[in-house]
Amino acid sequence: MIGALIYLQAQSIKNRLRVRLRRLKKPKYLTGAVVGAAYFYFFFFRNLFAGRRGAAAAATDPTSPDTLLMFELFGALGLFVMVLSAWIFPHERAALAFSEAEIAFLFPAPVTRRTLIHFKLLRSQIAILFTTLLLTLITRRFGGGGTAWIRAVGWWLILSTLNLHTLAASFARTRLLERGVSN
Repeated sequence: MIGALIYLQAQSIKNRLRVRLRRLKKPKYLTGAVVGAAYFYFFFFRNLFAGRRGAAAAATDPTSPDTLLMFELFGALGLFVMVLSAWIFPHERAALAFSEAEIAFLFPAPVTRRTLIHFKLLRSQIAILFTTLLLTLITRRFGGGGTAWIRAVGWWLILSTLNLHTLAASFARTRLLERGVSN
C-alpha cells in the first residue's frame, strides 16, 4: 500500500508541474512568472553567493548583536501571532482535506484511517520542505552564524510545528464548538 501512496504523490506532483508549465504558454502567466523571477533575483538571490563589499556593507551590518536581537524578538513575536491566530481565526471546520482524486483512489481501497492520516501529514511535508529550502537560502544573507544545515533543520522544525499546531487547534476548537463551550 505504501507503494501506491508514493505513486499517487509522485503522479500528483508531476501533473501539477505539467499544468503549471503548460500555463506558461499564455502571456499573462508568462509575464507573471518573469516578473516574479526578476523580483526574487534582484531582492534575494543577486547577492546571495557574493559577499557584501564596501563601506555600505560595513554601515549596515546585519550581524551586529542589536540587529540579531531585534530579528529574534520580531521572529518570536511573529510565531506568537501565528499560534494565537490558529485559535482566534480558525478554519471553518477541522479536517485533513482530501482532493476528489484522493477520495476516489484511497477511500474505496483497503486503507486504515491511520494510514490516511499519515499520508496527509507526510504530504504536507513536501510544501514545508520547499519553504524550508527557500527560507534557508534567503536567510543565509543575514549572517548570524550556523551552517545551512542547521538553519534548514531549524526552519523545518518551526514550520512543521506550526503546521501540526494549526491542525490540532482546529480539531480542538471544532470539538469545543460541538460541546457548546466556544462560539
